[in-house]
Amino acid sequence: MGRRRKKNIVVHIDRLKPKGVSGPIEGKSDKIATVKGASFGDRVLARPARKGKATLLEIQQPSSARITAKCPLFLRCGGCQLQHTTLEVQRQEKQKMVERLIKRPAVPFEPISGSPDGFAYRNKLELSFGTRQFLDETEHSRGDVQVEGHFLGMHPWGWYSKIVPVPNCALVSTPLNQILKTLQDLELKPAWNNHNHTGVWRHVVLREGDGIWITLVTSSEAQPTEMRNVAEALEACSDSIKGIMWVINDGIADVATGRLESVLVGSSEMSLTLGSYQFHLPYDAFFQVNTAGTEKLLDILSSIYSEANGKLFDLYCGVGTLGIALSQNFDSVLGIEVHEGAIDVARKNARLNQVDGEWYAGSVETLLHHLQNTENAHILVDPPRVGLHPKAAQKLADCMAKSLVYVACSPASLARDNPILEAGGWKLQKVYLVDLFPQTPHVESIAVFAKET
Repeated sequence: MGRRRKKNIVVHIDRLKPKGVSGPIEGKSDKIATVKGASFGDRVLARPARKGKATLLEIQQPSSARITAKCPLFLRCGGCQLQHTTLEVQRQEKQKMVERLIKRPAVPFEPISGSPDGFAYRNKLELSFGTRQFLDETEHSRGDVQVEGHFLGMHPWGWYSKIVPVPNCALVSTPLNQILKTLQDLELKPAWNNHNHTGVWRHVVLREGDGIWITLVTSSEAQPTEMRNVAEALEACSDSIKGIMWVINDGIADVATGRLESVLVGSSEMSLTLGSYQFHLPYDAFFQVNTAGTEKLLDILSSIYSEANGKLFDLYCGVGTLGIALSQNFDSVLGIEVHEGAIDVARKNARLNQVDGEWYAGSVETLLHHLQNTENAHILVDPPRVGLHPKAAQKLADCMAKSLVYVACSPASLARDNPILEAGGWKLQKVYLVDLFPQTPHVESIAVFAKET
């Protein structure tokens, strides 16, 4: 006998979790289901799936927070999850989510801040090529939509072997969308087939700073003449383009990285401005995807450090962005980052902005105990999404300093690390939130700690 299908469930959507919107199951209030496509306040019929997830079947009672999504590809491409919900409610739910995760009712939360409309904020767009187009149930039933071919777009939810063609993205600027249209009009092929690992065109990465930089990722079968022709067509569509790079990747992994084959146009070095500071970085370096949101984050950090002095320890410093942009509040900056290439960039940016600092390549857990006079310094940590390394968390817990500020792109990681820091005598005093990622469940948290004596 086959496996018996689970009965459909009714879910009352009432909360945001790091992986999506959720709520209690009717008749089983102690159980929670996450339902993609539902909105806060909805009563929905859903089919249970694995790991607490469920598939939306019907909206039985819609929420007053529901609006029409701006993008016609909403819930098809893998980019947005909350476009059908008002921005005000999105942010209210993000704040509630962080408060639930932190579990410190006495700790004050500053009202969440972010851009006014929540669109056209991304400075980076990464697109994939593929040979199979994703179709929804309506398109399947019509039978007149092309399935096999050469497509450029985003992967749909859970289908990394298929592509949703993207002619326009509501999360990026008009100049980036103009370049995206040109790329679609060029109909580049053959697209990479990630089943048999054949083809030429694999990825395109668009980045925007003080200009636009484009990375074209292909297999080694791409011909130099074709690449130059494509670069010329792209350069002709926008005066903002400052660099076009050709990267070769013959690996199996579906990643938009590889060996830099040549710079087809301009320079591979990006530049961007935050406030009065300018940063230069390689075309493939990490940087926050929301420039305006990063400036809001820096405004909050500047207010936190308005009366600070001495040295700033900028841990997990990347290319030095936060430490350099906050350097006016301190006598000097000391940065630590595990990636040596990023430290080289941080040193160059420090010289560019005439910032007095030291920059060291290595893991925080390895280098932290070498630092001297931390009791007269301020500590800023901006770890990756997984949070602090357990050894780093313990060493920071034992560290003496004037203050510790934890910038978290994952509130769940902050919630996990917080008890370790508190056990070492750090007390959480205040939390600020910045909505760096509107239309998604992600939110940036800034937690301010003081050492209890």
